Amino acid sequence: MPDERIDLISLQLCQALRYEQFDEEPMADPNGLPCFLIDRAQKNESIALHVHWNLYSEYNNNENRKEEQDYFKSVYDELMEELKFN
Repeated sequence: MPDERIDLISLQLCQALRYEQFDEEPMADPNGLPCFLIDRAQKNESIALHVHWNLYSEYNNNENRKEEQDYFKSVYDELMEELKFN
């Protein structure tokens, strides 16, 4: 998928994380959505920016269930570690 398309749908891709399995580590499946997002964010600054803010918004969204917030936070933390923005 081209970077431009991923950039356009990054919000929806991040929101789709709420349908992932919360009982496993986000990076457990190398073909999973969290790995895909982080991999593409590492390769494209614009995608990284959008994924960063989308994940940040989702884990701070009080309308999400606690387990969703925790999952978004763990993906966000992994993104920050991979991008070295801590």
